[in-house]
Amino acid sequence: MLSLFEINPIDIISLLSFVSSVFLAFFVLLNNRKSVTNLSFFLMVLSLSAWIFSNFMTDISKDTGAALFWARGSLVAIFIPITLLFFTTVFPNKEYKLSFKYWFLLSLPTIFFIPFIPTSLNVQSVYFRSWGTEVNVGPIYTFFSIYMVVYIFWALFVLFKSFRRSYGLTKLQIKYVLLGLVTTSILALTTNAVLPTVGLSNLGSLGPSTSLILISFTTYAVVKHQLLDIRLVVARTIAYTLLITTVAIFYIGSTIIISSTLLKTTTTTNQIVLYTVLT
Repeated sequence: MLSLFEINPIDIISLLSFVSSVFLAFFVLLNNRKSVTNLSFFLMVLSLSAWIFSNFMTDISKDTGAALFWARGSLVAIFIPITLLFFTTVFPNKEYKLSFKYWFLLSLPTIFFIPFIPTSLNVQSVYFRSWGTEVNVGPIYTFFSIYMVVYIFWALFVLFKSFRRSYGLTKLQIKYVLLGLVTTSILALTTNAVLPTVGLSNLGSLGPSTSLILISFTTYAVVKHQLLDIRLVVARTIAYTLLITTVAIFYIGSTIIISSTLLKTTTTTNQIVLYTVLT
């Protein structure tokens, strides 16, 4: 059975990203369930969370069958581009009227990829290396990467146009969301969409960790500029919660790294529980 001390630092950051993103997604949705903007943000971040989790499970799996299952499951990332485009279209336009036919047509590429998720056309095989899990992608992955790049840059372009047209507080809100999305998108697309198509998957585990950039910028915009109409007191609550979670994960991770590399000792599960309590 895998214990926490066997998880490398990058996976710890991925775990932090997953926990933080799920918390942020539900927090925003529950703050205003009737808001289309909040719903779109929830769907986008939840899709991102599912992708982070599948990559995390791929990296910590010690069985080839399990690693292959989760590696193929990481194609759940197909939902990120369409939900991102949805979010950048309705934000910050609070009076946006949904068109089911329009969004159904835009979702066709996403629907197309769904049957390929559990197949070898998606991921053919996985191998355990000293640096982590190597993923050998299938032929459909190239088309998936093209779809990801086109839709994500389309979404960023839509948000950039909104930024150019806006002013005042709205412009500040869009600014921080845009900075987080651009940075995270470029890094994640490079490590998890572009490089794997040319046989370089050793940086794939870094992709999910970049979502912390988006989460950080979004949280800052929520706290400082009332992003998504979240009240100041509530915004500070979410910021402090995410901060405590971040500090705890990095503290535990640093302790594990120091123990295993410098002191050449193994950190037990009981010690990890103790470190968590002390944090």
